[in-house]
Amino acid sequence: MFGAALLFHASSSFAIMPFAQLQPPDGMISKAKFIPAQQGLVELKMPLNMLAATPKIELVNASGKVIDHCSGSIISDDGTLLTAGHCVEECLARGQALTKIDGISSVDRAKLSSVSCSVRINGQIIPAQILATNDCRGADRNAASTVNIQCKGLDYAVLKIDERFVKEQPCFHVSEKTPAPGTGVAAIGFPPLTARQVYQPGARDADDDGPYLTPGETIAYQNFCRTVNSTLEFKDQKFITATKPAVQAGHVLQTTTDVLRGVSGAGLVNVNNSTLVGVARSTIHNNPNKECVGSGFYSSTASILAAIRTDFPNLSLAETFRCEKKAFAPQNETAPANTKPATVPPAQAPQISR
Repeated sequence: MFGAALLFHASSSFAIMPFAQLQPPDGMISKAKFIPAQQGLVELKMPLNMLAATPKIELVNASGKVIDHCSGSIISDDGTLLTAGHCVEECLARGQALTKIDGISSVDRAKLSSVSCSVRINGQIIPAQILATNDCRGADRNAASTVNIQCKGLDYAVLKIDERFVKEQPCFHVSEKTPAPGTGVAAIGFPPLTARQVYQPGARDADDDGPYLTPGETIAYQNFCRTVNSTLEFKDQKFITATKPAVQAGHVLQTTTDVLRGVSGAGLVNVNNSTLVGVARSTIHNNPNKECVGSGFYSSTASILAAIRTDFPNLSLAETFRCEKKAFAPQNETAPANTKPATVPPAQAPQISR
Protein backbone atom coordinates (compact mmCIF):
# COMPACT_ATOMS: atom_id res chain seq x y z
CA MET A 1 0.00 0.00 0.00
CA PHE A 2 1.35 3.40 -0.94
CA GLY A 3 -0.14 6.20 1.16
CA ALA A 4 -3.76 6.63 0.19
CA ALA A 5 -3.28 4.56 -2.93
CA LEU A 6 -3.78 0.83 -3.20
CA LEU A 7 -1.38 -1.21 -5.29
CA PHE A 8 -2.99 -4.28 -6.82
CA HIS A 9 -1.04 -7.02 -8.39
CA ALA A 10 -2.97 -7.52 -10.23
CA SER A 11 13.61 4.95 -24.41
CA SER A 12 13.24 8.48 -24.38
CA SER A 13 11.46 10.70 -21.93
CA PHE A 14 8.01 11.89 -22.94
CA ALA A 15 6.05 14.94 -21.86
CA ILE A 16 2.98 14.57 -19.67
CA MET A 17 -0.12 14.20 -21.84
CA PRO A 18 -3.23 16.28 -21.08
CA PHE A 19 -6.31 14.32 -20.12
CA ALA A 20 -8.03 15.25 -23.36
CA GLN A 21 -5.58 12.92 -25.07
CA LEU A 22 -6.27 9.95 -22.81
CA GLN A 23 -9.40 8.89 -24.66
CA PRO A 24 -9.05 5.67 -26.69
CA PRO A 25 -8.26 6.24 -30.39
CA ASP A 26 -11.12 6.65 -32.85
CA GLY A 27 -12.89 3.39 -33.58
CA MET A 28 -12.06 1.83 -30.22
CA ILE A 29 -14.56 1.23 -27.46
CA SER A 30 -15.10 4.69 -26.00
CA LYS A 31 -14.66 3.94 -22.31
CA ALA A 32 -12.16 1.72 -20.51
CA LYS A 33 -14.40 -0.91 -18.94
CA PHE A 34 -14.34 -4.66 -18.59
CA ILE A 35 -16.47 -6.09 -21.39
CA PRO A 36 -17.26 -9.76 -22.14
CA ALA A 37 -14.22 -10.73 -24.20
CA GLN A 38 -15.98 -11.98 -27.31
CA GLN A 39 -18.03 -8.78 -27.53
CA GLY A 40 -14.91 -6.67 -27.09
CA LEU A 41 -12.99 -8.55 -29.79
CA VAL A 42 -15.88 -8.08 -32.22
CA GLU A 43 -16.02 -4.34 -31.52
CA LEU A 44 -12.27 -3.99 -31.96
CA LYS A 45 -12.32 -6.23 -35.07
CA MET A 46 -9.70 -8.55 -33.57
CA PRO A 47 -9.40 -12.34 -34.08
CA LEU A 48 -11.99 -14.26 -32.06
CA ASN A 49 -9.64 -17.24 -31.67
CA MET A 50 -7.51 -14.99 -29.48
CA LEU A 51 -9.74 -16.23 -26.65
CA ALA A 52 -8.28 -19.72 -27.00
CA ALA A 53 -4.78 -18.32 -26.41
CA THR A 54 -5.67 -16.51 -23.16
CA PRO A 55 -6.19 -19.16 -20.47
CA LYS A 56 -7.19 -18.65 -16.87
CA ILE A 57 -4.31 -19.95 -14.75
CA GLU A 58 -5.36 -21.30 -11.36
CA LEU A 59 -2.65 -22.04 -8.82
CA VAL A 60 -3.48 -25.13 -6.74
CA ASN A 61 -1.95 -26.63 -3.60
CA ALA A 62 -0.98 -30.26 -2.98
CA SER A 63 -4.62 -31.24 -2.36
CA GLY A 64 -5.80 -29.61 -5.57
CA LYS A 65 -7.47 -26.65 -3.88
CA VAL A 66 -7.31 -23.38 -5.82
CA ILE A 67 -5.30 -20.85 -3.80
CA ASP A 68 -5.20 -18.04 -6.35
CA HIS A 69 -5.80 -17.35 -10.00
CA CYS A 70 -4.21 -15.18 -12.63
CA SER A 71 -4.51 -14.71 -16.37
CA GLY A 72 -1.96 -15.64 -19.00
CA SER A 73 -1.08 -16.06 -22.66
CA ILE A 74 -0.01 -19.07 -24.72
CA ILE A 75 3.20 -18.04 -26.49
CA SER A 76 4.40 -21.22 -28.21
CA ASP A 77 3.13 -24.23 -30.11
CA ASP A 78 4.39 -26.63 -27.45
CA GLY A 79 2.96 -25.35 -24.19
CA THR A 80 4.80 -22.23 -23.05
CA LEU A 81 2.80 -19.68 -21.06
CA LEU A 82 3.58 -16.09 -20.11
CA THR A 83 2.09 -14.61 -16.93
CA ALA A 84 3.03 -12.33 -14.03
CA GLY A 85 5.92 -13.26 -11.75
CA HIS A 86 3.98 -12.56 -8.58
CA CYS A 87 1.51 -15.28 -9.63
CA VAL A 88 4.15 -17.93 -8.83
CA GLU A 89 5.39 -16.34 -5.58
CA GLU A 90 4.06 -19.17 -3.42
CA CYS A 91 5.69 -21.80 -5.66
CA LEU A 92 9.03 -20.02 -5.30
CA ALA A 93 8.65 -19.78 -1.53
CA ARG A 94 7.76 -23.49 -1.19
CA GLY A 95 10.74 -24.37 -3.38
CA GLN A 96 13.02 -22.22 -1.19
CA ALA A 97 14.09 -20.29 -4.28
CA LEU A 98 13.88 -16.83 -2.69
CA THR A 99 16.85 -15.05 -1.17
CA LYS A 100 18.06 -11.56 -0.20
CA ILE A 101 20.56 -9.63 -2.33
CA ASP A 102 21.54 -6.17 -1.10
CA GLY A 103 18.47 -6.32 1.14
CA ILE A 104 16.18 -6.91 -1.85
CA SER A 105 13.96 -10.00 -2.00
CA SER A 106 15.21 -11.89 -5.04
CA VAL A 107 15.06 -15.20 -6.89
CA ASP A 108 17.87 -17.71 -6.44
CA ARG A 109 18.15 -18.81 -10.05
CA ALA A 110 20.34 -21.78 -9.14
CA LYS A 111 17.28 -23.32 -7.42
CA LEU A 112 14.70 -22.36 -10.00
CA SER A 113 14.87 -25.62 -11.95
CA SER A 114 13.82 -27.57 -8.84
CA VAL A 115 10.72 -25.43 -8.18
CA SER A 116 7.44 -27.07 -9.13
CA CYS A 117 4.04 -25.44 -9.54
CA SER A 118 0.66 -27.00 -10.10
CA VAL A 119 -1.80 -25.10 -12.25
CA ARG A 120 -5.31 -25.85 -13.44
CA ILE A 121 -6.05 -25.00 -17.05
CA ASN A 122 -9.27 -25.94 -18.82
CA GLY A 123 -10.33 -27.93 -15.75
CA GLN A 124 -7.20 -30.10 -15.59
CA ILE A 125 -4.46 -29.87 -12.96
CA ILE A 126 -1.08 -29.75 -14.69
CA PRO A 127 2.49 -29.57 -13.36
CA ALA A 128 4.26 -26.43 -14.56
CA GLN A 129 7.96 -25.65 -14.64
CA ILE A 130 9.15 -22.07 -14.20
CA LEU A 131 11.59 -21.48 -17.05
CA ALA A 132 12.30 -17.82 -16.28
CA THR A 133 11.07 -15.08 -13.97
CA ASN A 134 12.06 -11.63 -12.73
CA ASP A 135 14.72 -11.36 -10.04
CA CYS A 136 13.12 -8.81 -7.70
CA ARG A 137 10.11 -10.06 -5.80
CA GLY A 138 7.10 -8.57 -4.07
CA ALA A 139 7.18 -4.84 -3.39
CA ASP A 140 10.96 -4.96 -4.01
CA ARG A 141 10.42 -5.22 -7.75
CA ASN A 142 9.98 -1.44 -7.55
CA ALA A 143 13.22 -1.07 -5.61
CA ALA A 144 16.05 1.13 -6.85
CA SER A 145 18.88 -0.62 -8.68
CA THR A 146 22.01 -1.53 -6.72
CA VAL A 147 25.49 -2.60 -7.73
CA ASN A 148 24.46 -6.27 -7.65
CA ILE A 149 20.89 -6.28 -8.86
CA GLN A 150 18.67 -4.25 -11.18
CA CYS A 151 14.92 -4.61 -10.76
CA LYS A 152 13.58 -2.53 -13.68
CA GLY A 153 10.03 -2.96 -12.41
CA LEU A 154 9.60 -6.22 -14.35
CA ASP A 155 7.09 -8.82 -13.18
CA TYR A 156 6.87 -11.89 -15.41
CA ALA A 157 7.05 -15.68 -15.40
CA VAL A 158 7.55 -18.07 -18.31
CA LEU A 159 5.89 -21.43 -17.55
CA LYS A 160 6.20 -24.73 -19.40
CA ILE A 161 3.40 -27.28 -19.33
CA ASP A 162 2.82 -30.48 -21.28
CA GLU A 163 2.07 -29.48 -24.86
CA ARG A 164 -0.82 -31.95 -25.04
CA PHE A 165 -2.94 -29.55 -22.96
CA VAL A 166 -2.59 -26.72 -25.49
CA LYS A 167 -2.08 -28.75 -28.65
CA GLU A 168 -5.05 -27.29 -30.50
CA GLN A 169 -4.72 -23.76 -29.11
CA PRO A 170 -3.34 -20.83 -31.12
CA CYS A 171 -0.50 -18.75 -29.69
CA PHE A 172 0.68 -15.15 -29.51
CA HIS A 173 3.71 -13.69 -31.16
CA VAL A 174 5.72 -11.85 -28.47
CA SER A 175 6.91 -8.48 -29.71
CA GLU A 176 10.39 -7.05 -29.22
CA LYS A 177 9.11 -3.56 -29.98
CA THR A 178 8.04 -1.12 -27.27
CA PRO A 179 4.80 0.56 -28.36
CA ALA A 180 4.86 4.36 -28.50
CA PRO A 181 2.45 6.42 -26.37
CA GLY A 182 -0.95 6.53 -28.03
CA THR A 183 -0.81 2.93 -29.32
CA GLY A 184 -4.18 1.19 -29.09
CA VAL A 185 -4.02 -1.85 -26.79
CA ALA A 186 -6.37 -4.34 -25.15
CA ALA A 187 -6.02 -6.99 -22.46
CA ILE A 188 -8.05 -10.15 -21.88
CA GLY A 189 -8.18 -11.50 -18.35
CA PHE A 190 -10.35 -13.15 -15.73
CA PRO A 191 -11.45 -10.60 -13.11
CA PRO A 192 -13.87 -12.16 -10.62
CA LEU A 193 -17.32 -10.64 -10.29
CA THR A 194 -16.44 -9.10 -6.92
CA ALA A 195 -13.56 -7.18 -8.54
CA ARG A 196 -15.64 -5.97 -11.47
CA GLN A 197 -18.37 -4.74 -9.12
CA VAL A 198 -15.91 -2.12 -7.88
CA TYR A 199 -16.42 -0.42 -11.23
CA GLN A 200 -19.99 -1.55 -11.83
CA PRO A 201 -21.87 -1.96 -8.52
CA GLY A 202 -24.55 -4.63 -8.76
CA ALA A 203 -23.19 -5.92 -12.05
CA ARG A 204 -24.26 -9.41 -13.07
CA ASP A 205 -23.84 -11.24 -16.33
CA ALA A 206 -24.24 -14.66 -17.90
CA ASP A 207 -20.70 -15.80 -17.07
CA ASP A 208 -19.33 -14.39 -13.85
CA ASP A 209 -16.09 -16.35 -14.28
CA GLY A 210 -15.55 -15.79 -17.99
CA PRO A 211 -12.89 -13.78 -19.83
CA TYR A 212 -13.24 -10.01 -20.06
CA LEU A 213 -11.55 -7.52 -22.35
CA THR A 214 -10.57 -3.98 -21.47
CA PRO A 215 -9.35 -1.57 -24.18
CA GLY A 216 -7.22 1.52 -23.92
CA GLU A 217 -3.92 2.95 -25.06
CA THR A 218 -0.33 3.31 -23.92
CA ILE A 219 0.52 6.69 -22.43
CA ALA A 220 3.67 8.59 -21.47
CA TYR A 221 4.50 8.50 -17.78
CA GLN A 222 2.16 10.52 -15.59
CA ASN A 223 1.65 10.57 -11.84
CA PHE A 224 -2.12 10.93 -12.00
CA CYS A 225 -5.15 9.05 -13.28
CA ARG A 226 -8.71 9.88 -14.25
CA THR A 227 -11.84 9.06 -12.27
CA VAL A 228 -15.36 9.63 -13.51
CA ASN A 229 -15.47 13.27 -12.45
CA SER A 230 -11.94 14.33 -11.60
CA THR A 231 -8.24 13.52 -11.60
CA LEU A 232 -6.25 11.95 -8.79
CA GLU A 233 -2.52 12.35 -8.27
CA PHE A 234 -0.26 9.52 -7.14
CA LYS A 235 1.00 11.01 -3.89
CA ASP A 236 3.52 8.40 -2.78
CA GLN A 237 7.00 9.60 -3.72
CA LYS A 238 8.55 6.15 -3.30
CA PHE A 239 6.22 4.70 -5.91
CA ILE A 240 6.80 7.63 -8.29
CA THR A 241 10.59 7.48 -7.86
CA ALA A 242 10.62 3.78 -8.76
CA THR A 243 8.00 3.76 -11.50
CA LYS A 244 8.78 6.90 -13.47
CA PRO A 245 12.21 5.78 -14.80
CA ALA A 246 10.89 2.26 -15.52
CA VAL A 247 8.09 3.70 -17.67
CA GLN A 248 10.33 6.24 -19.39
CA ALA A 249 12.92 3.56 -20.17
CA GLY A 250 10.24 1.33 -21.69
CA HIS A 251 10.59 -1.48 -19.13
CA VAL A 252 7.07 -0.79 -17.84
CA LEU A 253 4.13 0.37 -19.95
CA GLN A 254 1.63 2.76 -18.42
CA THR A 255 -1.80 2.48 -20.00
CA THR A 256 -5.45 3.45 -19.75
CA THR A 257 -6.16 -0.29 -19.83
CA ASP A 258 -7.45 -1.18 -16.38
CA VAL A 259 -6.03 -3.98 -14.24
CA LEU A 260 -8.16 -5.74 -11.60
CA ARG A 261 -7.50 -8.68 -9.34
CA GLY A 262 -7.46 -11.84 -11.44
CA VAL A 263 -6.17 -9.93 -14.48
CA SER A 264 -2.56 -10.10 -13.26
CA GLY A 265 -0.49 -11.84 -15.92
CA ALA A 266 -2.89 -11.01 -18.75
CA GLY A 267 -1.27 -10.20 -22.05
CA LEU A 268 -1.44 -6.65 -23.37
CA VAL A 269 -2.11 -6.84 -27.11
CA ASN A 270 -1.37 -4.25 -29.78
CA VAL A 271 -4.77 -3.89 -31.48
CA ASN A 272 -3.13 -2.99 -34.80
CA ASN A 273 -1.32 -6.30 -35.33
CA SER A 274 -2.43 -8.58 -32.43
CA THR A 275 1.10 -9.01 -31.09
CA LEU A 276 1.78 -9.31 -27.37
CA VAL A 277 3.50 -6.17 -26.03
CA GLY A 278 3.05 -6.41 -22.25
CA VAL A 279 2.10 -8.46 -19.18
CA ALA A 280 -0.30 -7.08 -16.53
CA ARG A 281 1.49 -6.36 -13.27
CA SER A 282 -0.39 -3.80 -11.12
CA THR A 283 -2.65 -0.80 -10.87
CA ILE A 284 -3.09 2.12 -8.50
CA HIS A 285 -6.44 3.01 -6.98
CA ASN A 286 -6.52 6.15 -4.87
CA ASN A 287 -9.99 5.07 -3.81
CA PRO A 288 -11.02 1.40 -4.12
CA ASN A 289 -14.52 2.41 -5.19
CA LYS A 290 -13.50 4.70 -8.04
CA GLU A 291 -12.37 3.94 -11.54
CA CYS A 292 -8.84 5.28 -12.02
CA VAL A 293 -8.05 5.22 -15.75
CA GLY A 294 -4.38 5.82 -16.54
CA SER A 295 -2.99 3.66 -13.75
CA GLY A 296 -2.63 0.30 -15.49
CA PHE A 297 1.00 -0.89 -15.46
CA TYR A 298 2.35 -3.71 -17.65
CA SER A 299 5.82 -5.24 -17.94
CA SER A 300 7.04 -4.60 -21.48
CA THR A 301 7.65 -7.78 -23.49
CA ALA A 302 10.61 -6.05 -25.16
CA SER A 303 12.29 -5.69 -21.75
CA ILE A 304 11.22 -9.18 -20.68
CA LEU A 305 12.94 -10.69 -23.73
CA ALA A 306 16.06 -8.59 -23.09
CA ALA A 307 16.13 -9.68 -19.43
CA ILE A 308 15.78 -13.37 -20.35
CA ARG A 309 18.71 -13.11 -22.76
CA THR A 310 20.89 -11.73 -19.97
CA ASP A 311 19.63 -13.71 -16.99
CA PHE A 312 18.79 -17.08 -18.59
CA PRO A 313 21.41 -17.54 -21.35
CA ASN A 314 20.68 -21.27 -21.67
CA LEU A 315 17.03 -20.61 -22.56
CA SER A 316 16.65 -20.43 -26.31
CA LEU A 317 14.17 -17.68 -27.09
CA ALA A 318 13.74 -18.95 -30.64
CA GLU A 319 12.51 -22.30 -29.28
CA THR A 320 10.74 -21.17 -26.11
CA PHE A 321 8.72 -18.49 -27.92
CA ARG A 322 8.23 -20.38 -31.18
CA CYS A 323 4.71 -19.68 -32.43
CA GLU A 324 4.41 -20.91 -36.00
CA LYS A 325 0.66 -21.36 -36.15
CA LYS A 326 0.43 -17.65 -36.98
CA ALA A 327 -3.07 -17.42 -35.57
CA PHE A 328 -3.01 -13.64 -35.39
CA ALA A 329 -0.87 -12.72 -38.44
CA PRO A 330 1.64 -10.35 -36.82
CA GLN A 331 2.86 -7.62 -39.15
CA ASN A 332 6.52 -6.82 -39.77
CA GLU A 333 7.72 -8.87 -36.81
CA THR A 334 10.12 -11.78 -36.58
CA ALA A 335 10.59 -14.39 -33.87
CA PRO A 336 12.84 -13.28 -30.99
CA ALA A 337 16.48 -13.88 -31.86
CA ASN A 338 18.60 -15.85 -29.43
CA THR A 339 21.68 -13.71 -28.90
CA LYS A 340 23.46 -16.08 -26.49
CA PRO A 341 25.17 -19.31 -27.56
CA ALA A 342 23.35 -22.48 -26.52
CA THR A 343 26.61 -23.92 -25.16
CA VAL A 344 26.89 -21.48 -22.25
CA PRO A 345 27.10 -23.64 -19.08
CA PRO A 346 24.35 -23.32 -16.48
CA ALA A 347 24.97 -21.01 -13.56
CA GLN A 348 26.30 -22.68 -10.42
CA ALA A 349 25.30 -19.85 -8.10
CA PRO A 350 22.65 -17.16 -8.05
CA GLN A 351 23.32 -14.56 -10.74
CA ILE A 352 22.56 -11.14 -9.37
CA SER A 353 22.64 -8.75 -12.29
CA ARG A 354 19.77 -8.05 -14.56
